[in-house]
Amino acid sequence: MVKQMVRRGDILQFSDYPLRHGFSTKRMGNMSFRFDSESMVLENRTRLYESLGVRRMIEIAPQHGGAVHFVGPESYDLRIPCDALFTSEDIFLQLNPADCFPVYMTGAGGRWCGLVHAGRKSVDCGIIEESISGVARNFGERLSDILVAIGPGIQKCCYGGEELASELRNKPSWAPHITEGPLGFRADLLDYVVSRLREAGVSLQKISVASSVWGTPLCTGCAIDSDGTPLFYSHRRSIETGEPEGRFAALVRRQ
Repeated sequence: MVKQMVRRGDILQFSDYPLRHGFSTKRMGNMSFRFDSESMVLENRTRLYESLGVRRMIEIAPQHGGAVHFVGPESYDLRIPCDALFTSEDIFLQLNPADCFPVYMTGAGGRWCGLVHAGRKSVDCGIIEESISGVARNFGERLSDILVAIGPGIQKCCYGGEELASELRNKPSWAPHITEGPLGFRADLLDYVVSRLREAGVSLQKISVASSVWGTPLCTGCAIDSDGTPLFYSHRRSIETGEPEGRFAALVRRQ
């Protein structure tokens, strides 16, 4: 399930996922217009798009809910309010995560692709189940053929605190995915996402998770680049350290 990433310049990719895709690193710069000037973000995005061959892109505007949108040939929106985008068109889908998991989906032959914003709120709202049922309904995909790749996100090592504890302690669905010990309250969002995928009918053998060279899932909160600086932007780390906030990008397109 855990798959070491391949690095091409300042972009990370799964070595064997059958879609055109990539995750930008912090070195490539902030990809969100919320945290930099328009000119700076456009410059950063241009480098990223040129590296991946992006000609047309539609971006998720996260709502932290369960809304899934299917993009057809007539769609000319550049940013759609939802938490999952799917298409069978030759369009790149983009998400700029804070610490939530970007989840890629495809099926037999890679004839369609999907990008899901999997955070605790959207997963609680059923974004995984809505996505899986949607691809079966819209693309006629069999559950046994759905292939999932989970990108970098906040891991349990960096996901805790009393505010989070007060939100999750009394939720039965979270009980198997939280621990309390010497390091305090910790929530395992990755494990929660995987469990919901499996409950929705996706085989564990069809789920890949982005990992470091040490074989541990990549954490946006604490993963370090070769020069000792953070590998990704992280909302939670920015709150704790006071460092300038930003967003990395996850992009995917069908083959």
